[in-house]
Amino acid sequence: TPATPRPADQTPAPTPQPVAALPPNLRNISGGTTTCPDHPDIASEFPTVDPAFLLRVDAQLTYPPAGESGNGAGIDRVEFVVDGVDFSHTERVAGYCIFEGGEPDCRDWPRDAFGRLTWGAGGPLVVDGDYRITATVYPRPETGAVECHWNVLLTIDIP
Repeated sequence: TPATPRPADQTPAPTPQPVAALPPNLRNISGGTTTCPDHPDIASEFPTVDPAFLLRVDAQLTYPPAGESGNGAGIDRVEFVVDGVDFSHTERVAGYCIFEGGEPDCRDWPRDAFGRLTWGAGGPLVVDGDYRITATVYPRPETGAVECHWNVLLTIDIP
C-alpha cells in the first residue's frame, strides 16, 4: 500500500532546547499607585525585588495584637496579582513571597523542564516586557485594620 503523503502545514513544532538557568534582568523598577506607605494600620517597606525570587513583601500591623511582634504580626495574607498574565498567588507565611517560601527565604522563580522562567509552577512562560504586580496586604479580620496595596512596575528581560 502506498504511504499517505503528509500535508506541508503539519510540520512538527521544534522541540525546545534547555536554556542556561540565568536570572532575568529586572529594570525600571518603581512603585505605582500604592496605599501602603504611611498607612495608619500597616507598617511595610517597599517590596524587595530580586532576580532570583522576584518579589517579597514584609508587613506587620503598626499596633499588632498582644503577644505578637515582627514581620507578619496581625497579618492574615498577601495576595499577588500580575496584570495581563494568568498568575495570582495568596501567601500566608510571613516574608510574603510571590512564589511561596516566606521566612527565612523565598523560593526561587519557577522554571519549566527546559529551564525557562514561568509564572508559578506549571504556569505560562515569562516573556520580555513591562509588568505591573499588585501585592495586597490583608490584616486578620478581628484586628479591624484595613488592607493596603503595593503596585510594583518593572521591566523583565529574559537572558
